[in-house]
Order: sequence, then C-alpha cells, then structure tokens
Amino acid sequence: MSKKEVNNVILTFFCEFSNLHFNLIVQGRAVQTALSLDEGLKQVVHLDYIDQVSPEYQDKLVHLTGNLQTDKVSVAVNNVVLCLQISKIHHLY
Repeated sequence: MSKKEVNNVILTFFCEFSNLHFNLIVQGRAVQTALSLDEGLKQVVHLDYIDQVSPEYQDKLVHLTGNLQTDKVSVAVNNVVLCLQISKIHHLY
C-alpha cells in the first residue's frame, strides 16, 4: 500500500468511528424519550366525563375527551366580520 492509501484508510476509519459515536448518542436519547413516554402512559388516568374536579385525581396525569363549547366571539375590522370560537387550555399545577 502506498502512503496515500494508508492515509485514506486511517481517515475513513476515524470518520466512521465519529459517525458511529454520534449515532449511539442520538439513539440513546431516542430510547430515553421512548422510556419516559411509556412511563407517563402507564400513569395516565382515563376519565369518561368530568363534572367537577375530584381530589382523587390531584397530582395525576388525566386524559379526557369530549366536545368543547365556548361562547362565540365576533370581531369586526374594516367591514370584515370574523366569528371565532376560542378556548385556552391551562395546566393546573
């Protein structure tokens, strides 16, 4: 082998090693994220309905589905009327 070929082999080795190291780091983060999401999913309490806040669900992750109804808001700007239904969801800590 010539000196140029040896240098190319060494350069290729270090580039591939760096790429492998980077992939391990990225995959490690993905695994940690997946484990965290699985842990949270196991702790979720599913609610069929909610009429009032119950103390038994304090400090728990809750999931509920249903229709959200808000008051209709009309805004007129320069003879253009926008009708919006607006809702803002807050996390309760």
